[in-house]
Amino acid sequence: MNIQALTHDSEEWSKISELFKKMYEEMESNLPKSSLKEDGHLIWTNSQKRLAGKTSLVAVAKVENNTIGFIHASISAQPQYFQASSSGHIGHIYISPAYRNKNIARDLFEFSKLWFKEKNQSTIQLQVLSGNPNAKHFWESLSFNETMTHYSISI
Repeated sequence: MNIQALTHDSEEWSKISELFKKMYEEMESNLPKSSLKEDGHLIWTNSQKRLAGKTSLVAVAKVENNTIGFIHASISAQPQYFQASSSGHIGHIYISPAYRNKNIARDLFEFSKLWFKEKNQSTIQLQVLSGNPNAKHFWESLSFNETMTHYSISI
């Protein structure tokens, strides 16, 4: 398995777009209806292409030249009243079902952690869907601590 960061002109973007769409299809039972637009995966991919290498990282995991997962990491500005002006943020991580529980997600995280360090970030934040205990367990196994609960309501 090998991990590589994408650049704006990488050939992998179309594969990442499809994996992004599959990720949301799998999460659909835990998300409000219509959470991802029909072309939402394309919109996300195009926005990430423009940010790649600047304030955003999309790294892919490949096995025998097949893209089987990715991580999306970014730098988020903090409000001016915080000591740190920015923090690392993991937006998405996805591994194709056949390759789960093989430490690929852990390796992708470690890759993103190095990128955050290169970008002088001292903290990493992320959100986990409340209906995803496997994700919660995964992040806690990497020493993440629950620091906030996010609530929403449909109106």
